[in-house]
Amino acid sequence: MNSDVEKKELLRRGQRVAFVSSLVTLGVAVVKGTIGVVYGSQLLIADAFHSAGDVVTVAASAFGLWLAARKKSEKFPYGLYRAETVASLFMGLLIL
Repeated sequence: MNSDVEKKELLRRGQRVAFVSSLVTLGVAVVKGTIGVVYGSQLLIADAFHSAGDVVTVAASAFGLWLAARKKSEKFPYGLYRAETVASLFMGLLIL
């Protein structure tokens, strides 16, 4: 039973890290885009779009971790621990 508690705590930590990472990446994208527009740099604007794409993949990771941390239910008696695998597949498709 202790193992389940440890898994859930690790999943919650991962959620927090992914959430903070997505906020920081979003902030970097906004700063790059703003500086790119102010100084007319198409390179920085393009890099801002690239960083915004990274926000989507990190958010998908956070969503997968959130699903994996959910409690068991009648519909899913073993829980949703494998949801993070589905989120990883989604992120791989986005990167492709």
